[in-house]
Amino acid sequence: MIPSNDNTMVYCGVDCTKCGKYAEKICEGCKSDQVSGECLTCEPRSCCRAKEYQTCGHCPDYPCSKIEQMFAKWISKGFIDGAKICSGILDEIKNKIVK
Repeated sequence: MIPSNDNTMVYCGVDCTKCGKYAEKICEGCKSDQVSGECLTCEPRSCCRAKEYQTCGHCPDYPCSKIEQMFAKWISKGFIDGAKICSGILDEIKNKIVK
């Protein structure tokens, strides 16, 4: 379930290659300095970058209020499947690290 290219899987578990902004070269992915839209103010992104984690799943504090609030926002906007997929990816990463 984890995307094969860690450079295109962003901090919250999204696969950048599935995003239209990435495909249109408007955004180079969350791990780059060229991002757009909500990624500019994304709290999980800022937190992971500051702590130098590859994803939220690599953080010992995962799941935290920042990522939970972001997924709740997605769910409220109808992106239920996206929130489930991303949280599943992060859970899988966390479980591999804890073992």
